[in-house]
Amino acid sequence: MPKISIKNKYIHRSRISEAKFREILKYFALDLEAQKIADLSRLNRNTVNRYLFLFRKRIVDLCEQDSPFKKTHDHKPVTGANPAIFGIIQQGKKVYTQMVSDTMQDALSRILRDKTGKQIALNSPEGPIYQGIVDLGNNKQYHLYRDTTEEEHKDNYHTIDSFWSFAKMRLIKFHGVPANTMYHHLKECEFRFNHRRDDIYTIILKTIRKTPLS
Repeated sequence: MPKISIKNKYIHRSRISEAKFREILKYFALDLEAQKIADLSRLNRNTVNRYLFLFRKRIVDLCEQDSPFKKTHDHKPVTGANPAIFGIIQQGKKVYTQMVSDTMQDALSRILRDKTGKQIALNSPEGPIYQGIVDLGNNKQYHLYRDTTEEEHKDNYHTIDSFWSFAKMRLIKFHGVPANTMYHHLKECEFRFNHRRDDIYTIILKTIRKTPLS
């Protein structure tokens, strides 16, 4: 028997109603886990996972549109099996993240291997433009600074430190994130942190109304 598609202005080829779609999105905006959403919505876990993945893809699009990295980096997310390293910069009260390239991961891994402190000095104009990096494999964050003392920079990292504390708590609850979805989860952390005082449900629904999911 062919699968029946229900008319739904939010997504192409939907098998759920618009009301049920909005319900899932509301639970997602509240940052509930997939199984909890499945229980509350009375939907199959696989169905819920499909919609959460689509929401996260849209969040990635929103983050990349606003990202300062796109002007200077031709970057593709790391999809290998090794623990990821990502860079962070702060602009105003917002933070922006980028998974570093495989080549940069190797270089940074060598630097971090014997690192015990939280600061890394870069005395050359070459290298990453990040203000901080996070080594997910070792669950550690580091500050980057150039040609200045730690004292001069210690007041500039409060927002970055707050973001890492926020992201770390979110990632822990997933009990490990597969490499092929790490980029989506990282961007979701970035989006939620930057919009922590906003109505996330309304923001996402508005962009979906403009451009339905597929």
